[in-house]
Amino acid sequence: MPIPEMVPTSFLVRNIRERIKNYNQHLDFYVRDYKQYISQRRSIFSETHEISDLLMNDEFIIELRWILDKFGMNARLSQLTEQSSFSKVIEESTPIFEEILEHETTLQKVSFTNSNQSRDFYSLICEIYNLFSEPGKLSYSGGFVIASKTMHFILPDLFVMIDGAHIGISLYHISDYRPHSEDGRDWFETIPNYSGKKPNPSPRGQGRKSWDSERYCIALLFYKRIYHEWKETFNSNHQSFIELDEFSSSVPRIIDKSLW
Repeated sequence: MPIPEMVPTSFLVRNIRERIKNYNQHLDFYVRDYKQYISQRRSIFSETHEISDLLMNDEFIIELRWILDKFGMNARLSQLTEQSSFSKVIEESTPIFEEILEHETTLQKVSFTNSNQSRDFYSLICEIYNLFSEPGKLSYSGGFVIASKTMHFILPDLFVMIDGAHIGISLYHISDYRPHSEDGRDWFETIPNYSGKKPNPSPRGQGRKSWDSERYCIALLFYKRIYHEWKETFNSNHQSFIELDEFSSSVPRIIDKSLW
C-alpha cells in the first residue's frame, strides 16, 4: 500500500523496516521471481564480465523479458515488443550503459553536480530513459514504467523502478520531496538546467506524461536521500541498511519495497 498523503520523508525512514517486512510477507511471488532473476543475471554476467556482452547475450534477453513479464510488463496495455525488436533496442543502448559504468557509481553515490560525475552523467541517464520509454521500442505503449523497470533490471544497484499504482503514488504523497541537504537546498541546485516543474507529479491520468527523464533523475536523488537519512537517523552504516531486507542487497530494491 502506498504511503499516506502529505507525509514527510521522516515517516518513511522511521517505518522502512516494517514496510519491507510487510512487502516480503504479502508479495512473496515478487520476492521469489526477483531473487531468481538476480541469480541468473549474476551467473550470466560472471561469464561475460562486460556489460556489452551481457546486453547482447540471448540468454540474458530471455531472462530480462521474463522478469519484466513477471513484474507486469506484458499485460494488455503494456505489451512488450517482439523479441527481435526488443533485443535490437537493448543492443542499441549498450554504448550508453558502457559510458554510465565508467562513472563507477551506485545509487547512494549518485550526483549530477560534482566534478567526478558531471552533467554528462545526467545526460547519459536521460538518454537511456528516453530511448526505453519511447513507444514501440521495448513495449508498444512505452512510458516511464517500462523504462525504469528495464533500467533497474539491467543495473539493479543504480537505477530505481517507478510504477503508477504504488511507488509513483508514494512519491506523489511525500510532503518534503527534496534532495538530501548535502546534495543541495533544492532541485535547482542538484539537477542541471532544472525546468522548475513539479518534481513528484501524480503517475496517474495526465500526470503520467509528466514522468520524464528529469523527474526520473530527481527520483534517483530522492532515493539517495532516503538511504542517507536512514543511516543518520539510526546512526548506522551501509551493512545495517542492507540487512533491512534478507532477500536483497540492492539499495534501490530495498527502498522500492518500502514505497510499495
